Amino acid sequence: MFNNFDAKKISFLLTCHNRKEKTYNCLCSLFKVLPDAKVYLVDDGSTDGTSEMITSCFPSVNLINGVGNLFWSRGMRKAWSEANKYGYDFFIWLNDDLILYDYFLEELFDCYYSTNPNSIITGIIIDRNTKEVIYGGYDKEGRLIQIDGNMHLAHEMNGNVVLVPKCVVDVIGIIDSKFHHTGGDTDYGYTAKENNIQVLTTKRAVAEGYINHLDRIHKWGTNI
Repeated sequence: MFNNFDAKKISFLLTCHNRKEKTYNCLCSLFKVLPDAKVYLVDDGSTDGTSEMITSCFPSVNLINGVGNLFWSRGMRKAWSEANKYGYDFFIWLNDDLILYDYFLEELFDCYYSTNPNSIITGIIIDRNTKEVIYGGYDKEGRLIQIDGNMHLAHEMNGNVVLVPKCVVDVIGIIDSKFHHTGGDTDYGYTAKENNIQVLTTKRAVAEGYINHLDRIHKWGTNI
């Protein structure tokens, strides 16, 4: 259990659809670290009992219903719009297919407090099986940033685990509504940089998960 943060100042944002077991495991890993976590979760029309599971197992979660047409970017925007009403100092994006490490919160804030407060911290994610880096951020050459014990500026970021302070939201707002599924996280990182806001990776992995080969924008393996 991690006790050095005021949970009242941090909100966690998730969106999910029909992967009840993964959502359950992710929330278990979160509440293990921070039992009083303030969670805003959009269930975008799940038919597998996800909402019922959340209500039964995690009654403190602020459950927001969708009808199945939000997908990731608009689901996260909906969760963020709700959380933004309550004066949080920090917002943390979470993908619901992750298992968070016990030190994930400590790592995010150690990185945050070691740099400019007008910064975004994107967490490095490793594959649950191979332990290879699969998400976090990319450098200017399009290479996935690897773990070497240092923070790195991300030219492009993934939205799997991301710490966004309120001071950044005050400048650039939340995820743009024009994005449906993919693209909202990448755009947010670019918008931050256009406003002189740094996007930096964590120094170590904060969670493990699986690479997602589903893309609703283009067919994998096909060029334009």
